[in-house]
Amino acid sequence: MPCNIVEGVALLCNDGASGIKKAWITEFANVSTYTETSGTITAITQAASTKFWLLDLTPENAMLVENNAGDLNKSYKSEQVLTFTVNKPTAKLRNWIKVAVQNRLIVIVLDANDTYKIMGLTRGAYVESANTTSGKMQGEFSGSTLTLKANEPQDCYFVQSSVVTGLSVGA
Repeated sequence: MPCNIVEGVALLCNDGASGIKKAWITEFANVSTYTETSGTITAITQAASTKFWLLDLTPENAMLVENNAGDLNKSYKSEQVLTFTVNKPTAKLRNWIKVAVQNRLIVIVLDANDTYKIMGLTRGAYVESANTTSGKMQGEFSGSTLTLKANEPQDCYFVQSSVVTGLSVGA
């Protein structure tokens, strides 16, 4: 049976803002249930005593890319990639990275258009790479660049803002 296109898509004004403002990260097992309606997450239930951890990102230092692939011989997949930097290497950051690379994660991002999206919802995201540099010359970047990746059977779902404000969040 063919997949029917059910509606057209209007072209919007070319005034979208780039970048990611914030991200909230938790372990995959911490989300016990969620409700999806027409491509938008309308509810998330967290396991008891768990937290989403807020990353308040520096402007123009993070991006989310969705690469979609599939053909007649392979099922459709969405590769979701979040890349961000954290300034100034610290012991706390090193320890956070050490734990993060051992986990499957779920990540909610707030982009510069004030749109929330979630990656790794059904299969989990993972830290693909974490690179830390001291920089070499005055004014060069000193910190870590992290790349989180998820391979999902669909694009990132949008998330209602009320879902994010209802999360249990750690500082």
